[in-house]
Amino acid sequence: MKAKKCMVGLALMSLMMIMIPSIVNAATVPYDRYELSVPAWQRNARVSQSQYRSSGNKYNQWSVDLDYSTEGEGTYMTFWLEDGELFNLTSGHNVMVGDRSSFNYQLDDGTVSYYNLKTYLTCQNNNYNSGVYYIEGRWRAQTTN
Repeated sequence: MKAKKCMVGLALMSLMMIMIPSIVNAATVPYDRYELSVPAWQRNARVSQSQYRSSGNKYNQWSVDLDYSTEGEGTYMTFWLEDGELFNLTSGHNVMVGDRSSFNYQLDDGTVSYYNLKTYLTCQNNNYNSGVYYIEGRWRAQTTN
Protein backbone atom coordinates (compact mmCIF):
# COMPACT_ATOMS: atom_id res chain seq x y z
CA MET A 1 0.00 0.00 0.00
CA LYS A 2 2.81 2.39 0.95
CA ALA A 3 4.70 1.59 -2.26
CA LYS A 4 1.56 2.27 -4.31
CA LYS A 5 1.14 5.72 -2.68
CA CYS A 6 4.79 6.52 -3.43
CA MET A 7 4.34 5.53 -7.08
CA VAL A 8 1.21 7.68 -7.43
CA GLY A 9 3.02 10.59 -5.75
CA LEU A 10 6.00 10.25 -8.08
CA ALA A 11 3.73 10.06 -11.12
CA LEU A 12 1.90 13.25 -10.07
CA MET A 13 5.17 15.04 -9.37
CA SER A 14 6.52 14.04 -12.80
CA LEU A 15 3.36 15.28 -14.47
CA MET A 16 3.60 18.63 -12.66
CA MET A 17 7.25 19.02 -13.69
CA ILE A 18 6.24 18.58 -17.31
CA MET A 19 3.14 20.80 -17.23
CA ILE A 20 4.32 23.82 -15.20
CA PRO A 21 7.10 24.95 -17.58
CA SER A 22 4.69 24.63 -20.53
CA ILE A 23 2.10 26.78 -18.81
CA VAL A 24 4.67 29.40 -17.81
CA ASN A 25 6.22 29.60 -21.29
CA ALA A 26 2.84 30.01 -22.99
CA ALA A 27 1.61 32.53 -20.48
CA THR A 28 3.08 35.89 -21.43
CA VAL A 29 5.33 37.69 -23.86
CA PRO A 30 7.86 40.09 -22.29
CA TYR A 31 7.56 43.84 -22.68
CA ASP A 32 9.99 46.07 -24.58
CA ARG A 33 10.88 49.51 -23.22
CA TYR A 34 10.35 52.57 -25.40
CA GLU A 35 11.56 56.17 -25.23
CA LEU A 36 10.21 58.67 -27.74
CA SER A 37 10.23 62.37 -28.45
CA VAL A 38 6.69 63.16 -29.62
CA PRO A 39 6.61 66.17 -31.98
CA ALA A 40 4.28 69.18 -31.72
CA TRP A 41 1.05 69.91 -33.59
CA GLN A 42 -0.49 66.42 -33.28
CA ARG A 43 2.29 64.73 -35.21
CA ASN A 44 3.39 61.14 -34.66
CA ALA A 45 6.39 59.34 -33.23
CA ARG A 46 7.18 55.66 -33.77
CA VAL A 47 9.60 53.21 -32.18
CA SER A 48 12.49 52.25 -34.44
CA GLN A 49 12.64 48.62 -33.28
CA SER A 50 9.71 46.43 -34.35
CA GLN A 51 8.19 43.58 -32.41
CA TYR A 52 7.32 40.37 -34.21
CA ARG A 53 3.71 39.27 -33.84
CA SER A 54 3.69 35.50 -34.35
CA SER A 55 0.12 34.86 -33.23
CA GLY A 56 -2.47 34.27 -35.92
CA ASN A 57 -5.25 35.13 -33.48
CA LYS A 58 -6.50 38.72 -33.80
CA TYR A 59 -7.92 38.43 -30.26
CA ASN A 60 -4.40 37.94 -28.88
CA GLN A 61 -4.16 41.42 -27.47
CA TRP A 62 -1.33 43.97 -27.57
CA SER A 63 -0.57 46.26 -24.67
CA VAL A 64 1.13 49.54 -23.79
CA ASP A 65 1.97 51.33 -20.55
CA LEU A 66 2.88 55.02 -20.44
CA ASP A 67 5.19 55.38 -17.44
CA TYR A 68 6.40 58.95 -17.90
CA SER A 69 5.78 62.08 -19.98
CA THR A 70 7.25 65.56 -19.73
CA GLU A 71 3.67 66.73 -20.29
CA GLY A 72 2.97 65.59 -16.71
CA GLU A 73 0.90 63.18 -14.60
CA GLY A 74 -2.72 62.60 -15.57
CA THR A 75 -2.15 63.51 -19.24
CA TYR A 76 -2.73 61.25 -22.23
CA MET A 77 -1.04 60.10 -25.41
CA THR A 78 -2.77 58.22 -28.22
CA PHE A 79 -1.15 54.88 -29.21
CA TRP A 80 -1.69 52.34 -31.99
CA LEU A 81 0.23 49.64 -33.87
CA GLU A 82 1.48 50.02 -37.44
CA ASP A 83 3.15 47.64 -39.83
CA GLY A 84 6.39 48.38 -41.69
CA GLU A 85 4.52 50.23 -44.45
CA LEU A 86 2.90 52.69 -41.99
CA PHE A 87 -0.48 50.92 -42.30
CA ASN A 88 -2.49 51.14 -39.07
CA LEU A 89 -3.15 47.70 -37.61
CA THR A 90 -5.23 49.06 -34.72
CA SER A 91 -7.28 52.10 -33.93
CA GLY A 92 -5.85 54.69 -31.56
CA HIS A 93 -6.18 54.29 -27.80
CA ASN A 94 -5.69 57.04 -25.24
CA VAL A 95 -3.36 55.95 -22.46
CA MET A 96 -2.88 58.02 -19.31
CA VAL A 97 0.55 58.71 -17.83
CA GLY A 98 1.27 56.56 -14.79
CA ASP A 99 -1.65 54.18 -15.23
CA ARG A 100 0.06 50.82 -14.68
CA SER A 101 -2.93 48.68 -15.61
CA SER A 102 -1.33 47.48 -18.85
CA PHE A 103 -4.05 48.37 -21.35
CA ASN A 104 -4.86 45.56 -23.75
CA TYR A 105 -6.39 45.85 -27.20
CA GLN A 106 -7.04 43.53 -30.12
CA LEU A 107 -6.15 44.12 -33.77
CA ASP A 108 -8.73 45.79 -36.00
CA ASP A 109 -10.98 43.70 -38.24
CA GLY A 110 -9.57 45.35 -41.37
CA THR A 111 -6.07 43.99 -40.78
CA VAL A 112 -5.19 41.71 -43.68
CA SER A 113 -3.09 39.17 -41.79
CA TYR A 114 -2.65 38.66 -38.09
CA TYR A 115 0.20 36.21 -38.46
CA ASN A 116 3.92 36.90 -38.87
CA LEU A 117 3.60 40.68 -38.58
CA LYS A 118 6.39 43.10 -37.81
CA THR A 119 4.66 45.73 -35.69
CA TYR A 120 5.70 49.17 -34.51
CA LEU A 121 4.28 51.15 -31.61
CA THR A 122 3.19 54.60 -32.78
CA CYS A 123 1.86 57.51 -30.76
CA GLN A 124 0.48 60.96 -31.39
CA ASN A 125 0.73 64.21 -29.49
CA ASN A 126 -2.96 64.79 -28.81
CA ASN A 127 -2.41 68.54 -28.28
CA TYR A 128 -2.54 70.97 -31.16
CA ASN A 129 0.20 73.22 -29.79
CA SER A 130 3.95 73.75 -30.04
CA GLY A 131 4.76 71.38 -27.16
CA VAL A 132 7.21 68.53 -27.80
CA TYR A 133 7.01 65.76 -25.19
CA TYR A 134 9.48 63.08 -24.15
CA ILE A 135 7.72 59.86 -23.13
CA GLU A 136 8.77 56.43 -21.92
CA GLY A 137 7.07 53.19 -21.04
CA ARG A 138 6.74 49.59 -22.18
CA TRP A 139 4.79 47.72 -24.85
CA ARG A 140 4.31 44.33 -26.46
CA ALA A 141 2.76 43.35 -29.77
CA GLN A 142 0.99 40.32 -28.31
CA THR A 143 0.25 39.25 -24.77
CA THR A 144 0.63 35.48 -25.22
CA ASN A 145 2.48 33.17 -27.62
